[in-house]
Amino acid sequence: MKFPMIHADERGETHFGVQDIPDREFAVGPPPNPMGQMSDLGAVITMYVISFSAGTEAPAHNAPQPYIVIVLSCEG
Repeated sequence: MKFPMIHADERGETHFGVQDIPDREFAVGPPPNPMGQMSDLGAVITMYVISFSAGTEAPAHNAPQPYIVIVLSCEG
């Protein structure tokens, strides 16, 4: 499974890339057990869940460490 990665180097320059993390087939839930793909991201030391109100804009900045970001949006 490929994850987009964004990080800043020691000079503060932003870099974009892709990290390929191996995945495997995985049965999800009770029968009939639909099949999905699961990736092992390794041990998680710290995890944050952050949400913003619709229309929130953040200024460009350098993140202090790499992040995996999953953007969810909906209309309702």
